[in-house]
Order: sequence, then C-alpha cells, then structure tokens
Amino acid sequence: HVAGERTEQTWVRPELVAIVCLVLSVPLLGALAYKSMRAQVEEVLDSLAAHPCHYYAKSPVSGDGYFWDLTQLPRKKSQCPSGAVRCRDYSVARDDEVFYLNMCANAMNKPRECRLLYGSKDLVPKAVGYQTADGVCYSMGDLSTGQWSLLNNKKPRQGLKLTYTGGSQCDGFTYRSVEYHFECDPTAGIGVPRAVFGDCEFVVLWKTAHACASRPSMIWPVFFLAFLGITAYLLGRFIYNIRVKQMLLDWEAVPHIRLVRMIGASMMIFAFDFWEGLQRLAPGVSERAEALWEQYRPSWTRSGSRPVYHGVGSAESADQY
Repeated sequence: HVAGERTEQTWVRPELVAIVCLVLSVPLLGALAYKSMRAQVEEVLDSLAAHPCHYYAKSPVSGDGYFWDLTQLPRKKSQCPSGAVRCRDYSVARDDEVFYLNMCANAMNKPRECRLLYGSKDLVPKAVGYQTADGVCYSMGDLSTGQWSLLNNKKPRQGLKLTYTGGSQCDGFTYRSVEYHFECDPTAGIGVPRAVFGDCEFVVLWKTAHACASRPSMIWPVFFLAFLGITAYLLGRFIYNIRVKQMLLDWEAVPHIRLVRMIGASMMIFAFDFWEGLQRLAPGVSERAEALWEQYRPSWTRSGSRPVYHGVGSAESADQY
C-alpha cells in the first residue's frame, strides 16, 4: 500500500506472525536437536558395547567425533550358501606362503597344513588368521586381544587399524601379531585383503568403503543454535532500544522491524496461498473451518476491523540503530 494510506487491518500483524513463529521454533528445534543427538549417542554406545567391529574416536585436532561400522567385513558361516559344507576365509598368497585371515572373528576353517601338523583340527588353536607354508602352520593372533586405533590421528577420515597379538612364537622374544590397515576407499565396497607385509609383526592392507568414517548429523543442533541466537539478538536489541535509546514500547523498537515485517508478510502470503489451494483440492473445508473459527475464536477478535494508519516506518524505527 502507499505510505500514509488509511486501510482496514485485522488483528493479525505480519511482525507478530514472524516473532511468534521464531519464538515457538526455538523450543521445538531444541527438542528435535536433543532427541537427535541422544539417539545417535545411544546408538554409538550400544554398538560399541554389542559388537567388536564398531569403533568410535575423536579427532585430537578438531574434537569432532567419528564412527565406523565394519560389521560387514568378517566372514561368517551365516554368509555361506545354503547346504555348503564349508566357507572360505580371506586368503592372501605371498611367495610360498598362504595367509588365511578373518577379522572381528576367528578364522572359520583350519588350514590343511595346520590339521596335518597338529594331527587333528580339534587340536589346532583358534586364531584370527594362520600363516601356512609347506609343512608349517602358525597362528597370527588371539581374537581377545583386538585393539582399534586410527591410521592417522590427525586425519581420522583416512581409515583405522585393528591389531591382534598373542600368536605363535616367532623367535625367542617375539610372538606373531597381525595389524589390519583399513584404508578408506568409497568405491571399494567391502573389499578384500590385498597384501601382507612383515615376518613376525604382520601388516595386512585392506581398502574398503567401511573404513570411511561417518559423523553424527548436526542439522537440528545447528538450526537450534541459529534460531536461538537470532531470538537472543532480537530480544537483547529490543531491550537496549527501550532502556538506552528511550524508544517507545511498540513494534518500532524491534530491531530490523522492516525485515521482520517482510518475513511475516511472506509467511502469511504462503499460508493464504496454501489455504486457497487446499480449498480447491477439498471443497467444503473452508466452510467447516469457518464454522469452527466462529465457534471458538477469542472474544477480543469479534469487534471487527478497525482503521489503522500504515506508514513505512516511524522516524524512530529500530532499523536506524
């Protein structure tokens, strides 16, 4: 409308709509943020307690938390085809040696070399992996000794490592151990062990998409903090304008009132357009809604419209401060 024009205005003001929506959104977003973060934290804690193939770590640089789920990597008998007598562990050949490997679980099968060496498969000690060659068999680590850590403490997204110790004796002072290096590769899927290095302290290289860390969603907390900050700023500036700037206790004391009005008006236009569209899609909704409104509307809204002077903003608008 033109500045200075007298128009008819109902009790609904755009700035009131914007402020009410902002104030109501703060506790709503706070509840959603709390629920989201609590659910994610509980999921991480439950996963860590329930399965050895979950890992959670914080970056010492940024303090951000990262979570890994490698439960798809271990070979399990449940993955075997129906009716199969046996399943194969992961295997890597190196010169005349063959390594049979598993992770987060013992190797499912006892290699032939181990059965011949020990005389029976029941006598072969359980292990996460076996190092075999012509006539020899060594266990590579005890499942109960598994320890997770990061490949690079400063760059958690690169991947992580899993170390098992307590394998067969290698020399007078050293027992065999195996350290899986899981490198993040989003295109690798589950992947397989690619190479084995070392003689007593083995390192297994494994590229897999499951080594790519995931982070808890921060969408709702970010929205909550943003809306809380906006609300605190508007309230603080409003009080400042009243107490310090000696402005009148009305809408013009709200900081950036023109922007607030524009946002409120846009929300009202959207609501009206939505209501009109709903009326076209569902005829009769308008009549029922109006009947309910007339029945339950507040008494102070029944006096009808009143003439109000509309200007583009008073000379003492808070937009000036």
